[in-house]
Amino acid sequence: MTEPSPLPRPTDSHAPIRLCPDLPTRAGFDSDHPLAQGLVGEEGPTIAHLGDLAALLPEPVSAPLVIDADATGPWLLAMLAALAESWPGGAAALRGALCNDALDLCRGPATPPWSGEAALDLAADTLSW
Repeated sequence: MTEPSPLPRPTDSHAPIRLCPDLPTRAGFDSDHPLAQGLVGEEGPTIAHLGDLAALLPEPVSAPLVIDADATGPWLLAMLAALAESWPGGAAALRGALCNDALDLCRGPATPPWSGEAALDLAADTLSW
């Protein structure tokens, strides 16, 4: 697998940077999982670990960051917070939105491998963070 290219930065410094990974990443599958076959990298970058995210965001982000990640939104937010700790201001300087509808996820193409109740618990944990 090739290393992801950096995300394009908007020309307007107030416009958000959108992070929307491929379907296997959004569904929580590794790129070598049988259910990911043929879908890896199709709709966006594959993000399997912190190194992939660091390749997408090689420098600090000052614009808001919008994460469209379905089931793995909280996981990607946690990785982003870990990456941001190496940037000026740390994770506290992050701005943006996590687009993650826990109830809708239970019926979409990136259906998580857990129950609706567990998805709501994860969403509540993310909000409390």
